Amino acid sequence: MDDTKEYYSKRAEEYEKIYHRDDPVRQSELDKIKNELSVCFKGLNVLEAACGTGYWTETISKAAKTTLSFDYSPEVIEIAKSKKLDAEFIIDDAYRMDNIRGNFNAGCANFWFSHIPKNKITVFLNCFHKKLNPGSPVFMADNVYVEGIGGKLITKPGYQDTYKLRVLSDGSAYEIIKNYYNEDELKDIFSPHAESLETYFGNCFWRIKYKTK
Repeated sequence: MDDTKEYYSKRAEEYEKIYHRDDPVRQSELDKIKNELSVCFKGLNVLEAACGTGYWTETISKAAKTTLSFDYSPEVIEIAKSKKLDAEFIIDDAYRMDNIRGNFNAGCANFWFSHIPKNKITVFLNCFHKKLNPGSPVFMADNVYVEGIGGKLITKPGYQDTYKLRVLSDGSAYEIIKNYYNEDELKDIFSPHAESLETYFGNCFWRIKYKTK
């Protein structure tokens, strides 16, 4: 069973601790992601998927003309709203996006792609891209697999997805989908949907940029 939704709702108050690990390499790569977001979205109308508590929204909204950010967890959306950022936050399903209204010429989905079941990747990308103008820049970043970071990696016979066992501070444990990709796999996934695809793999995180077709 995938516990991702319940896990992230209950983890809302702890959500951003992962971005503050005392690791110079990780911090340097996170800074590079922030810098690219600032350049990529300067003056644009950005749709941000799976925004969580608004950690990345803060950087995006400072550069963008407008920012609409959504997540399916009411708990994380409430935290994001409390930050009083120059962005609009709403609740929506990343595989439907029924509540999304607006004219968007840029898109972002940071640290969400690894949680998408592999059989829903095309559903998400098609839905997301339909909300963006043709030729819109899209930026995504996520984790590179590093043994020992983020809980035990679990594989299951007959399942194409991999999972992580995550334990919250109250001791409750959850199995969540966490898929890791290499550069060739990302190129194979995104090439049918993207133009001008650029990929970068660091020690801790990968990031990609492309334009919608």
